[in-house]
Amino acid sequence: MNNDILAQIREGMKPTRLDRAITRVMPGWGLRRMQARATMALVGGQQWTGARRDLPEARNWNPLTASPDDEQRWDRAYLLSRATDLERNDALAGGAIAEQVLSVVGTGLSVQPLPLQRQLGWTQDQAVEWAEEVKARFNLWAQDPRECDIARRRNFYQAQALAYRTVASRG
Repeated sequence: MNNDILAQIREGMKPTRLDRAITRVMPGWGLRRMQARATMALVGGQQWTGARRDLPEARNWNPLTASPDDEQRWDRAYLLSRATDLERNDALAGGAIAEQVLSVVGTGLSVQPLPLQRQLGWTQDQAVEWAEEVKARFNLWAQDPRECDIARRRNFYQAQALAYRTVASRG
């Protein structure tokens, strides 16, 4: 065998402090641990070589790690401007987003109040009356842009469509 390989095997078979401590307390476990260490040394040489910098195969491989957000951050402004331009000026892209908004948002969220009449001690008529009142108040609020939009430009249903459109085209 090559002297380098024998050196790696010997290095892999050297007991660590943990190995010695385990062997003192539980000799059977220590023996099995050393047998496993010897097997690994014979089969694979040094166990962890992926991070070594002295190997010729890995010498020039120094990738930078970054999160997906960091990798896209520099291109985000360009991507957003292109997506906006496509949505506004390309019939296919704009139509696809409009179809998505229509399919996903549709008529929008609506309120369907169901009071816990038994827990509240209400009769069926009281529960129905309360539900109708809540639904009427919600509809008044949802249809009035002055009530539900801080900019006072869109009603509740238009705001839902705008929110989904923004997510679909700009992420």
